[in-house]
Amino acid sequence: MTDPLIAFLIELDKDEALKQKYLADPQAVAESYGLTPADIAICVNNDAKAMKQRAEAEGADVVHIYHAN
Repeated sequence: MTDPLIAFLIELDKDEALKQKYLADPQAVAESYGLTPADIAICVNNDAKAMKQRAEAEGADVVHIYHAN
């Protein structure tokens, strides 16, 4: 896995504590993970289309998309 955004989304799926932090503050968690400003924007804007395209390009089978309240 070379795409940091997809690696981050997979980590969110595996780590419940990280997921809860992300749901509370997606920008801070994405920044702390070291994502690029463009990838942080994808997370903050909950851009499901961009996430899906990146996952497909990376060959990831399923990427869950989490929505902040």
